[in-house]
Amino acid sequence: MTKGPDYRDYARLFCSGRSQAAHPPATCQFETSEVEAIKEGDQVTLRRSDKNWSAYFDSRSRGCLPGRRQPPFAERDEIR
Repeated sequence: MTKGPDYRDYARLFCSGRSQAAHPPATCQFETSEVEAIKEGDQVTLRRSDKNWSAYFDSRSRGCLPGRRQPPFAERDEIR
């Protein structure tokens, strides 16, 4: 048996300049100025951003530039 959501309601969407924003119900508001947005298909999840860099550094795509050939390291004199 899968567990359902703790709370479900609707958020109002509105445009602010050229951006779209959501106004969540009071029970779903965050106590922070920034959240992490995750899009999977047509579903968008907002969650508190902990600025946890370990997930970024563990990511396989970090620093991945497909097709880029890295030149060899240049030999340099030792700095004293």
